[in-house]
Amino acid sequence: MDAVTFAAIVRKEFEFLARDYGFLLVNDENFDVSFESKDVFFSVNYDARRSYEIDAYFGQKIKRAHTYSLGNLLQMQDKERFLRFSVLQASADEDVKWCVEQLASLVSSLGRKILVNDIQSFETLQELRAENALDYARTLKFEQMRKQAHIAWQQKDYVKLVELFEPFESLLTKSEAMKLKLSKNRATNAD
Repeated sequence: MDAVTFAAIVRKEFEFLARDYGFLLVNDENFDVSFESKDVFFSVNYDARRSYEIDAYFGQKIKRAHTYSLGNLLQMQDKERFLRFSVLQASADEDVKWCVEQLASLVSSLGRKILVNDIQSFETLQELRAENALDYARTLKFEQMRKQAHIAWQQKDYVKLVELFEPFESLLTKSEAMKLKLSKNRATNAD
């Protein structure tokens, strides 16, 4: 699909932005179709050369550094759908059109508050972003700890394993949880 066709599809499917929310088209080149209202920017992008991903990004114009994606909107508005959500990807023209239609449908049904610049919604999005960053950092730390715990287990250093695993107990596999339980018993019996 060429950029002109993509832009035409996006303009058609997202015409509700202008009709219902007062957005104006500000760009429709190079697989990037952008709209702006007085307070909010909204963009639909297509990576037609590498990943074939189609996504939407939005934010408040006064805070352009804070850009959110469709995934962020789903996480805020519909956690169940967010958990099932996967990236929209397509290379065939009819599939690209279908993806843009789906994107427009999601934004139309879930995006009202962000499209009218609801301050509380943007604050919630920022809080979710901060939580996601903390979760990601915790996951990285957990993966590093997991390697150290494996070494502690092999060396029968049960006290060390307990120290490493306890802060991450909710993330442990069944096998790791059993190792923690055994290590607690063995560490207690060693005293």
